[in-house]
Amino acid sequence: MKAVILALALAFSAGAFANAADEQGKARQEFSGVAVSIGTPGNPTGVAPVDIVVTRWSTPQERQRLVTAFSGEGQGGALDELQDMKSVGTIRINRQGLAYDLRYAREFRNEDGGRRIFLLTDRPIGAWEAFVQPRYSDYPFTLIEMRLDRDGRGSGTITLAARITAREDGRFVQIENYATSPIQFNDVKQTK
Repeated sequence: MKAVILALALAFSAGAFANAADEQGKARQEFSGVAVSIGTPGNPTGVAPVDIVVTRWSTPQERQRLVTAFSGEGQGGALDELQDMKSVGTIRINRQGLAYDLRYAREFRNEDGGRRIFLLTDRPIGAWEAFVQPRYSDYPFTLIEMRLDRDGRGSGTITLAARITAREDGRFVQIENYATSPIQFNDVKQTK
């Protein structure tokens, strides 16, 4: 499958935005939206409601641990570091089953009052995948980006299976999507 490569001044860098992650005292935030996938290679086909709960933002220390792992030990070290992090919230798809823990959450405020939110977690891997280790096993992360206006409404993308590499200084991170394009995350709104 052809991979799409995106270069981001990832949510791990200090960035040009004011970082709301330093405001750890904020209350829990809830978001809902609709994942729409047209079934591009590597992605399922369908429409499903998605519910996200952010209970806290990642600390600057957690960000630094992750940046250090990505730039020093690569994806494997970063995956181990991410899995050791305390949950920052949950994601539930199709309002069924148990919610899955999110491990990293970072929010950036835009000058116009809008926000960009990045969520990262390890991708659930079932017994069959762990045993057979198909090619997509090399894409162990799930990345969610939400772009919200000042009223808490917007859109985003969901990259179900991503491989992540970082420049040695940790400033720029490259995201490679197993699928040919990310899943569209539409009608996103902050519900609480």
